[in-house]
Amino acid sequence: MWKINTTDQENIKPDDTTASFSSGPSAAMHELIQKERDRGDDYKRRLRNEFRKRQRADNSRAELRVREAEARHNLATLEQNLTRTLECNVTLKKDKNALRMRSSRAPEWQQKAVADPSREMVLGLVQCKVPVERINDAVQAVSKGLGINISDSIDKRSVSRIVLEGKIASEMQLVQEIHNAGSELL
Repeated sequence: MWKINTTDQENIKPDDTTASFSSGPSAAMHELIQKERDRGDDYKRRLRNEFRKRQRADNSRAELRVREAEARHNLATLEQNLTRTLECNVTLKKDKNALRMRSSRAPEWQQKAVADPSREMVLGLVQCKVPVERINDAVQAVSKGLGINISDSIDKRSVSRIVLEGKIASEMQLVQEIHNAGSELL
């Protein structure tokens, strides 16, 4: 409240130090105003705190969404890797089974294998222009003429493989000879 001067001076708002609200209705009014200011300040503080909490929550939510996206991407990558690994595992199991079956038949193959002298004889017959289909007949005829009884036979596929092995061996021998010759010029 303002004191009204009865002198010729202007009415001015008194300083808080000069104003005296120690008793009476103005003191009660001053306390009421102060309580309202404190309450308003408290509401402002609470509002600021709630605003900050909301900002932190929004930031946290955004960060969690980014983490979720990264986790989903990582999960998709891991699922792809797992699928590839499982496919490779199935393939390896099939290969392992095939090798196991092959190794179980290896003793049979070794018994059926064509011996080296027989291979050389087959290559000699092919060089003499004996048709591949007739190699077995030629071997049987020669052995019968010599009085040797042969119980086994050689099939067309074995003859073809022997010829192919001979071709590869001759190419390897040619490369070896060229390598041994060095770079001599004539």
